[in-house]
Amino acid sequence: MLLLRQLLIVILFALVSLTASAAGPVNINTATAAELAAAIKGVGDKKAAAIVAYRNEHGSFKSVDELKNVPGIGDKTVEANRSNLMVGDKTTEAIPKDKLPAVAVPPAMKPPAAAVTLPSIKPPAVTPPPVK
Repeated sequence: MLLLRQLLIVILFALVSLTASAAGPVNINTATAAELAAAIKGVGDKKAAAIVAYRNEHGSFKSVDELKNVPGIGDKTVEANRSNLMVGDKTTEAIPKDKLPAVAVPPAMKPPAAAVTLPSIKPPAVTPPPVK
């Protein structure tokens, strides 16, 4: 009976960990150290705690690339986990800044060179109808 109980507990933990990892991208600005350690490949409890400490000291991350500023987190870790990380409500599967295509920006609309005055239009003279 005890063996069966232990087996059920192990299966339950396995299912919980599977659903946690399949839950989607983790928000690096709101996740706990335990959530970060579980979601980021190559990051254990110590590095996850360092991420939270960095976030508490420097404020929210503006982009996933800022994780590289955390001691122990490098380019390879960020790139390997980019599709599973997000800041705010956006995933960061976007194209890196250095790989963005050039986009033509339309020129700003210019106001007219001088104020435009419209000719005044006088209404036609109306004669009132005769009074009876």
